[in-house]
Amino acid sequence: MGTDMDPDPTLLMLAGDWHGNKHWAERVIGHAVERDVDTILQLGDFGYWTDDYRTEDYLGAVDKMLTMAGIRLFWLDGNHEDHTRVAEWTDPTRYPSVRYLGRGFRWQWWGKTWMSVGGAMSVDKRLRIEGESWWPQEELTDTDVEYAKRDGAVDVIVSHDCPRGVDIPGVGPDTKGGARGDWPPDILAEAQRHRDKLASICRATAPAWLFHGHYHIPYAAQLDATRVVGLADDRSAMDDHTLVLNHDDL
Repeated sequence: MGTDMDPDPTLLMLAGDWHGNKHWAERVIGHAVERDVDTILQLGDFGYWTDDYRTEDYLGAVDKMLTMAGIRLFWLDGNHEDHTRVAEWTDPTRYPSVRYLGRGFRWQWWGKTWMSVGGAMSVDKRLRIEGESWWPQEELTDTDVEYAKRDGAVDVIVSHDCPRGVDIPGVGPDTKGGARGDWPPDILAEAQRHRDKLASICRATAPAWLFHGHYHIPYAAQLDATRVVGLADDRSAMDDHTLVLNHDDL
């Protein structure tokens, strides 16, 4: 997957959803340069979309900006990616400054074990076209979940979805479905079942921190022993969209 994680970041920037927005990516990378950030970790809905000129233009531009800035970027999959192509992200030389983190991938930074957990459910999937704007592979499978729950301590999870049991501001209490908008009850129940999968991973691994995107809302909450932090999307204030960390912050 091209996931050589060495060396440790000096300064790490977490970023919420980009949605393939080249102009927003340029702003975030510029913000990272101003903050002397050397590594960006993007929390899904990155913009690895269908195989056309717009996607190639976006990926090529992001890689060029990162290379010129001396910044490396790691991303995990959200629900809005072409999931038939995510599995093909195998050539680290094509976009050398852009690396994909697979589901359940673990690595060491700052003496701590990190794990990426991509995936989420699109509540609007009935308005999308399967194979063109929506893919059933967006959701974590049982195999994905069991792999993420394998033996070994995990200190930090970076995910796209949020575990069930967290009350996300603006989304409503956990018992009301966990998604904004007037969506059918069966769709909201599916979204909750996906959040159950994240919750089971958290119970099995007991991370101190979990950072996620997907809901486009900046907030922090506590779930048992895990501090949960959500970041906003590409239509938000930069301070709501990004979080800069060094090794002393975790």
